Amino acid sequence: FTEEIGLTASGQPANVAPALKSIPANMNSIKGQLNAAANAPVGAFPIVVNGKAKHQNKDFTVNAPPANLVLTK
Repeated sequence: FTEEIGLTASGQPANVAPALKSIPANMNSIKGQLNAAANAPVGAFPIVVNGKAKHQNKDFTVNAPPANLVLTK
């Protein structure tokens, strides 16, 4: 894909906010983070990052395999 790819995350528990930006056009990666508040629950949570983009005037949505977010106190 050469167009911008919008990213979202799902599966994070309450009080954990994803800080994701879109992957700019003609780029293939970015760094993002999940910000956990002090009162976020402890445990392991499967997080899925979703990418959405257009290619040749068609919409594509792809989900990355789940990654475990482990929160401890």
